[in-house]
Amino acid sequence: MNPKFEEIIPVFRKFLEQQGCPGKIVWVAPEHTMCCGRAEWKIFENECVDEEDIKLKYQDADDKKFGVRFCALCVNDETSYCYLIVPTSELDADYKLLTYEKVKLSVPAEMPHASILRRGFRASWYQTRESIKFKEWKELVFRID
Repeated sequence: MNPKFEEIIPVFRKFLEQQGCPGKIVWVAPEHTMCCGRAEWKIFENECVDEEDIKLKYQDADDKKFGVRFCALCVNDETSYCYLIVPTSELDADYKLLTYEKVKLSVPAEMPHASILRRGFRASWYQTRESIKFKEWKELVFRID
């Protein structure tokens, strides 16, 4: 059995702090972010995944007897922007080395910087640029199949 969600979040927060990242966690999904290269991410202002939804994904993985990976995507001065990887099948769990009772914590070797961006014309320009130059990189980071 994986640890309870309420038990693992403080462990993840402490792990982030040990890696030099802020302890404040904001959960994001690909639609809340724009990749501007390996060292820079844009996060849409006031857009995130509710922690309760992350908890439900975590519990669903536990019910299916899958492991999970808590990942940091990028940081700014006060916030770590994070996401949760949950396998979609037993084969996917094996492929991602997330067998049952495995909770992995992950940060990039070189932590990318995050900046906040409002949706609008400027965001549209970044989205076009992302779709041309960085789409594959974003899919790789978020492990989108």
